[in-house]
Amino acid sequence: MVFFKGATSASLDEKGRFALPKRYRDRLPAEPALTLTAGFEPCLLLYETSAWEEATARLMQMPSISEGARHWQRMVVGHAEDVTLDKSDRVQIPSSLRDICALTKSLWLIGYGHYIEIWDLAEYQKHVATQRANPPKDVPVGAETFRL
Repeated sequence: MVFFKGATSASLDEKGRFALPKRYRDRLPAEPALTLTAGFEPCLLLYETSAWEEATARLMQMPSISEGARHWQRMVVGHAEDVTLDKSDRVQIPSSLRDICALTKSLWLIGYGHYIEIWDLAEYQKHVATQRANPPKDVPVGAETFRL
């Protein structure tokens, strides 16, 4: 399974395409199948499709009686689109997904393990400033003894 890391900028063209940086392309199989969807924050998530299938299998195991589960299933699965790299290694972002995150020309891409987050650069900068000023207080389950 692919593993993405690192952050980089990209530009969205007038047709809603961006060139997938080499640092990420090099981790993909030849002629990769990709899935793009809405993220948890105001960003998009780009998966290699085998990783996408594993993630959605876990997501769909959540009980749909839960309002929170339905929300994430609807957001993540309901907005998913299969995408491909064109001959110039660009990804076309459907307008519906561009609108969800109000993407402008300047993007910020973050390799996040099994997917790549795609942010509008200005929105990402605001998000980071907010996180630094008010860091989350909760400790994720399993991270109680985590050390770098």
